[in-house]
Amino acid sequence: MALVKQATKISIDSSQIPSGYTNPGGTNLASSQPTYLNKSFSIIKSTVDDSVKATTFDQILSDVTIGIEKQVADMLTADDIGTTATVNYNIDWKKIGNNQAISADFYNDTAVSYVAVVDVYLNFS
Repeated sequence: MALVKQATKISIDSSQIPSGYTNPGGTNLASSQPTYLNKSFSIIKSTVDDSVKATTFDQILSDVTIGIEKQVADMLTADDIGTTATVNYNIDWKKIGNNQAISADFYNDTAVSYVAVVDVYLNFS
């Protein structure tokens, strides 16, 4: 089975996206793809934190050891999807927070990890 990430869409409320962050695109997720799952991922704060919030946000998404995109790929690799076909997938990042109570400034509080909620969409080719 080969995995191909097609796009990552960021559907988080714009008030939670730090200024200076450049969205990588991925707004055209195919509506015909069923949701494979809705999943929460923890991202250890000390691994991705940076003094620039936009950099932290980018690292939450794309850090090569613990970011959302890495965790989704690892999860799909570990799952027995039951196919030898190519698995094309899209990620829709829905929510961001941390492992503490709701905080208006979750980037600066003392949480141990960020929590990201995503939908993963699959199709096979």
